[in-house]
Amino acid sequence: MAKLSQVQKHVHNRPRSSFKTIHFAFSSIVLQVWIKVTKTVILPGLMVQFQGNASAIKMLLGENEFFQEYNSRLLQSGSYITRRYAIKLLGNMLLDHSNSAVMLRYVTSLDNMIRIMINLLRDSNKTIKLDTFHVFKLFVANQNKPKEIISVLVTNKSNLLPFFGEFNIDKEDEQFEADKSQIIQEIATLQLTDRSCQDLDNCDVPC
Repeated sequence: MAKLSQVQKHVHNRPRSSFKTIHFAFSSIVLQVWIKVTKTVILPGLMVQFQGNASAIKMLLGENEFFQEYNSRLLQSGSYITRRYAIKLLGNMLLDHSNSAVMLRYVTSLDNMIRIMINLLRDSNKTIKLDTFHVFKLFVANQNKPKEIISVLVTNKSNLLPFFGEFNIDKEDEQFEADKSQIIQEIATLQLTDRSCQDLDNCDVPC
């Protein structure tokens, strides 16, 4: 299985949407999260500058409450448009080399994996599912997975392996197929250690 740094390097070098291309309406939602977390008011006229401001983005990602707000208000939104742009932006943030520490912190959270990633992988929209796949593979590629994440992946092998085996996209993509094969192989070879999944709430996650 490729290491996180290798996955990050590959995706970072692929063409991807920049913050400046995110829909203006979605930007206002992101700014609402910023204002709630930092208690700093940003005038609407500064939205475009904020989107391209690397230091502002880094400050936002450094806030402990940011991803809690991001997960609950954006990734779990009832709006398809919001979910679509939210998972795309999340992938861009986590797969940026300068955000390596943020990515590692995000993929060691069991709550992020179960409550967010598993749910979005089951989204009816193919675009959301594909963008979620690119984030979910970071959890699997992490060579220092917390025991509770390993427990969930092992316990749900019977759901996850068939799910990814049938998970396809509309066009041929060798890298996607390689990533999918690596995810399947990694999950298939995982073994429980000294902590049972029975210690966790809602461990069995249907796909």
